Amino acid sequence: MESSAFTKFRPPARAVYVTAEQLQGNNPPALSEVSGVANVVLVDAYKEGFTYFPSAVRENYGLSPLAPRLDPYAWEDLVAEALDQGFAIAARLELLSAGNTHAPFCRSPFLRRHRNWLVTSAQKRLLAAADERGTVWLAPWNREVRDYLGALVADLCQAYPVDAIICDGWQLPGAFEAEIPTPTLEDSVDLPSQGALRDKSELEKELRERPYAAVFTTSYEESLARLIRAVRARARRGTRMPLTLVTSDTVMWPRTLRLLKEGLVEGLLINHLTASEVGSDTLLETPALVWFDEAITPQPLSCESAGTRSDFQLLASGTVVSLDELVNHKALLKESDAGGRSSEQLPELSLACCWETITDHLRYLATLPTLTTSPIFSDWAQRILKISAPTRSHASELEKSLGELTRICKAAVADDTTTAYLLGRVRNYLHLIINYYLNA
Repeated sequence: MESSAFTKFRPPARAVYVTAEQLQGNNPPALSEVSGVANVVLVDAYKEGFTYFPSAVRENYGLSPLAPRLDPYAWEDLVAEALDQGFAIAARLELLSAGNTHAPFCRSPFLRRHRNWLVTSAQKRLLAAADERGTVWLAPWNREVRDYLGALVADLCQAYPVDAIICDGWQLPGAFEAEIPTPTLEDSVDLPSQGALRDKSELEKELRERPYAAVFTTSYEESLARLIRAVRARARRGTRMPLTLVTSDTVMWPRTLRLLKEGLVEGLLINHLTASEVGSDTLLETPALVWFDEAITPQPLSCESAGTRSDFQLLASGTVVSLDELVNHKALLKESDAGGRSSEQLPELSLACCWETITDHLRYLATLPTLTTSPIFSDWAQRILKISAPTRSHASELEKSLGELTRICKAAVADDTTTAYLLGRVRNYLHLIINYYLNA
């Protein structure tokens, strides 16, 4: 199985967030507008109980394969454009959030099918959020729920080159926990019953090995851990080895930290308010990648804690930003402090990390059969590798090299997705560095 370039190389990620609503709209986002400014596309794959990618697994469960009002080619067109421009793909899934009960919002698909999967009180009353949507939630202790979500993730990762899975909505609202009965968990290993398994015994072994042997305090927490490890294991049945990140807020932080320490996930996605409440010292001790959320559930720092933002920028393994913010980024850089939003609120990628990533990619690409016989690529790569650290004086040379790389991509790697992907990433980082010097 091909390992993920995103796992092999871990540069700071700047992810542009493509929402479910943008996928459903008539004017899908043009990623070319942010090429050279972002290096990851984070896209909604599963939200409010509906999939945004074509899913055969959904039909196996008697559910609609796509979200309502969604062009059946919207997801595939976006992924194709992202790969063509060298972006990594991160998929966001609201695992347990199961949709709404109140009009005019789209009703949960589980109200008609698999209603027994939804969370109920000890008195068997359907629990719904006390808001205008009346959101209902799937029960993580129900093995069929874990089977379904695991199979859905496997379906996604086997069909598309996903480099990261963002698990959102993986815990129930705190208000529910007092009303739910104590879950009963079976002792058998989680093996999804739907979807194609290449080797059931191999998956069973993967699920049993460490760090999956961790035992959690309560049966509810254990059910969450089983859910995450089933999703993570099934994601790795695809063409890559995607990172698994979970979202968290301050209330849920202790449970999230336990998952991180047990090695069940590689990282987390949090907003700046949560980061300020948790504290930079705690995050420094966290054995994980830390992505900051500026787009999905953005929360600005308070005036009292705004001074710690620079600490969090140093910690960041990635930042999720809205498409509009990236498109307007050059304009923001030119604004004075007195004239609107400060550009410091959009964390920068480290120039040194960008260049290190380029050189790492080139050394790895030089070992691939596709390029070892290409003297054009070898000569080009050697010229780049001679630059130990780029400066402003290298801008014109790099700009010329970028044009040469575009021709190399077209000539050498038409049928090799791995090589095309890595060369696309090199091209993306060269864009970042050139833009930095041209606009500084």
